[in-house]
Amino acid sequence: MTIARRDIAPEGVAGAYHCTIRCVRQAWLCGQDAASGRNYDHRKDWIRERLAFLAMIFALDVLGYAIMNNHLHTLLRTLPDLVRNWADQEVVRRWLILFPSKRMRRAEESEPSDVDIAAVLRQRGRVALLRQRLCSLSWFMRCLDEYIARRANREDGCKGRFWEGRFKCRALADEAAVLTAMVYVDLNPIRAGLAATPETSAYTSAQQRIARQQTTTDRNETSAAEGSTTDWLCPLTDSADRRGVFRRLTLNEYLTLLDTAGRVARSDKPGVIPRELAPIMERLGLEPANWVEAVNGYERYFRRLVGRPDMVAMLAETAGRRWFQGIAACRTLLNLPRSC
Repeated sequence: MTIARRDIAPEGVAGAYHCTIRCVRQAWLCGQDAASGRNYDHRKDWIRERLAFLAMIFALDVLGYAIMNNHLHTLLRTLPDLVRNWADQEVVRRWLILFPSKRMRRAEESEPSDVDIAAVLRQRGRVALLRQRLCSLSWFMRCLDEYIARRANREDGCKGRFWEGRFKCRALADEAAVLTAMVYVDLNPIRAGLAATPETSAYTSAQQRIARQQTTTDRNETSAAEGSTTDWLCPLTDSADRRGVFRRLTLNEYLTLLDTAGRVARSDKPGVIPRELAPIMERLGLEPANWVEAVNGYERYFRRLVGRPDMVAMLAETAGRRWFQGIAACRTLLNLPRSC
């Protein structure tokens, strides 16, 4: 049964979401297209650059991503409290950078002038609407998908759909759900046989985090640099001025979990869950074998929501529903006491 997007991702409410969108007819329009023989890998750079741009405009965090040949995964977290604290001028400035005025387009200016901002401020109710849009999951995905579609169509000299439809969305109810979704997303190239290890998984958040860590190590900088606000990808741990993805998980621990799940998912790697994984999982309140199964069967088990059953039940009640499809899997695979 179709579920309204507002029931999964209500506007103005903080939450984390896994968004997926596919190219039309599942064609390989972002990789090596077997039908035409053309290579479109450069479009993956377009998507990553657009993600970076939108992350600096919207009141959303990009928690993770994987840009595949014919589909895209993004993990996003809405930040309504952040956008509420922005001054009206800041809201308008960001919107005009995203959608320049006619004068800005004619003058080829990237930054709006005081005159441009004042013109929008005079419009009754406009600022409140823009404030809402700058924290909207749907508007973020619209500004990503439409931009890529138009640019790809210009390159191909054609019209029509680039993406097969609206993006699909799963709500991530808690930290366990975010971890499960993030590992699943980062392992996409390995699962598809496009890479052997996370560090060679091109166009994923895992590769970007590993590359940043290596750069930091090479420069002998402190580990605190991982949380720099200049990095558009949300840091894994909290920094002085920015909330991280997780409260109790470092980058090294995340990479350990990622490597373990990746090995279990591959037939040519030993699928043994190492002993050193247990303390990490205990601190997160997860059972290792169940969690790995949740990652490997993510698409099969989870439909609209992912999380501990108590959190999923609460979100279903908030949406006026008795339950959401997939809650049985949440009970089986992610049901451990929060005190763990």
